[in-house]
Amino acid sequence: RVDGPSHLRVIGETEFVAGEAMRGSPQLIAGIVAHAELANGEVLDEVLDAHEQAGRGLFRGIRDAGARDPHPESLRIPGRAPEGLYADEAFRAGVARLGRRGFTFDTWHYHHQNREFAALARAVPGTTMILDHFGTPLGVGVYAGQREAIFEQWKVDIAETAQCPNRLPQPGGLAIPAKRFGWDPPAPPPTTHARAAAAGLELRPVDDDLVHHPVRRGHGHPFHR
Repeated sequence: RVDGPSHLRVIGETEFVAGEAMRGSPQLIAGIVAHAELANGEVLDEVLDAHEQAGRGLFRGIRDAGARDPHPESLRIPGRAPEGLYADEAFRAGVARLGRRGFTFDTWHYHHQNREFAALARAVPGTTMILDHFGTPLGVGVYAGQREAIFEQWKVDIAETAQCPNRLPQPGGLAIPAKRFGWDPPAPPPTTHARAAAAGLELRPVDDDLVHHPVRRGHGHPFHR
């Protein structure tokens, strides 16, 4: 939504998705996980009620991600959560409210936040929590070249989260560029100018049209491709 109270503008997304779900035959959308600021306890129930009404029976829970890294400049999609969100008492109260109302909590974060998430899951055992993207082990920026060390610690931390019976994994996001598993899209092919420069050629416009005549430096004969 582009108008109305700011805390209710996110309801527009649920309205849109629910509308699309009703158009499908057979219905392909089984549930909607929406957004709300869980730390904003004063209006949280109002937002959840609005999502439930707009979702037409499809609303399942809230995703309020805790991703934050001290080096966001290296990340293509940097998390913007405030520091210490998982330990914040108001946030934990919001997560607990989801559980009491029968909704789930979805989040994603980086590998060095897995223990913070485990602490949250233990502190709020009555809410089912979905951990997205395997805890996002990073492999870019300051984390480049540390794959083995990060993986070893990630295994320990993920095992700790697995001890929380209210935690469910969401096995997706393996191709996120920040993980640097080698699945990034290939670099774009070199341009004609770059290829010409590498071959010692010089491109020159002819008669103001779009035709270029490569001329090999040191040779006097132009040629056309």
